[in-house]
Amino acid sequence: MEIYLASANPDEIRKAYALPIAGVLTNSSIIKKENRNFHELVEEIDQIGDLPFGLQIAATEEPKMLEETRLFHSLLHNRTLHLKIPYCPDAFKVIDQLKDNDMILNLTGVSTLSQALLALESGIDYLSIYVGRVTDAGGDGVQLLKEIKTYADYHEKPTRIVAASIRSREHLEEVALAGADAAAIPFPLLLETMESPVTDQSVNGFKKDWDQVDLGGKA
Repeated sequence: MEIYLASANPDEIRKAYALPIAGVLTNSSIIKKENRNFHELVEEIDQIGDLPFGLQIAATEEPKMLEETRLFHSLLHNRTLHLKIPYCPDAFKVIDQLKDNDMILNLTGVSTLSQALLALESGIDYLSIYVGRVTDAGGDGVQLLKEIKTYADYHEKPTRIVAASIRSREHLEEVALAGADAAAIPFPLLLETMESPVTDQSVNGFKKDWDQVDLGGKA
C-alpha cells in the first residue's frame, strides 16, 4: 500500500522524505493551516525532492477547474502534479480533457458505492474515499472502501483506491486490510506508525547486549 503524506508543511515534508512515502497530498484546508502565501509555499515545497505533489481543485465548474489546474501546473517544476479533482458533474469533463497530460488525476470526495461506479468508468488514476468523514456521518467508511475495492478488482479497473481522512493507526491498519491501494495520512500519524513498546524493548536489548560483546581481534 502506498503511503502519502497529507501535509503542506515544508519541515514535515523534509522529514517525511527520509521515509518510503509515495508523495505528498494536500487540499485547501491543509494549505490554509500554513497561513502563508500560496505561491511562495508551493514553490518552496517544489524544491523539496521530486515525488508527486497533490493540489486539490476547489472549483466545481469546468472553466474555473481548468484555470486552477493551469495555475497549479505552472508552480511545479521539479515534481509531477497529482491533481485532486472534487467529485461533481463537471469533474468528468475535466478528466476527459486532462487524461493525456503529464499529471496524476485523483477524483476525491467519494462517499457512496454508486458514486464510485461512475467514477471508475472515467479511467481516473486514483479514487479517494474519505473514510473518516463517511464514518462521522453515520456510515462505515472502511466497509465502503472494501466494497469499492472489491468491485474495482472484479471488473479489472486500473484505478487505485485511496483511503483518505484517516484518523488513527488502527484506522490505517483497517483500510490496509480492506484492500486500499494507498492511504493519505498526516505527519503525526506517519511517525506513530513506527512506534511500538515491544520494538523499543527489543532494539534496546540488542544494543545493550552488543555493548557487552567482545569486539577484540583474534587472539
